[in-house]
Amino acid sequence: AASDYDRLVGPHVLGELFPGLNSVRPTLSERLPIHVANSPWVTGALPGKGYSVVGSSPVTVLVPLNRTDRVQFAFTAEHFGQDPALTTTWNGAPVALELIDGTWTTAPTHSRRGINQLVVRARPGTRLTRLTATAVP
Repeated sequence: AASDYDRLVGPHVLGELFPGLNSVRPTLSERLPIHVANSPWVTGALPGKGYSVVGSSPVTVLVPLNRTDRVQFAFTAEHFGQDPALTTTWNGAPVALELIDGTWTTAPTHSRRGINQLVVRARPGTRLTRLTATAVP
């Protein structure tokens, strides 16, 4: 049986950038499954139907990458019509957020090869949906 590490690091999000491993161009944008129960990718969230609910602890999303260019994240966050009081970090460093047409978007930030961590802090009960990672050249 594969270990959690093998399952997480297996296929990288946003494809491979190692020249000999891909016969097709890597994708530049990919949706991450933050609402799946018992996912090894996500901790601190309660799964809902198509969304995750922030509990009492921050939501941590593990993002395996084999690229070192910049990555940007976008997601929706709703807290019963109130400000969800969001903050995010990427590999431990604070990342600015901007609300664009109802979607929260992080500033592009550099990634590293291996497992990266996106941490979202919000009011308990906040619903997170449609988390998308995008490579920024």
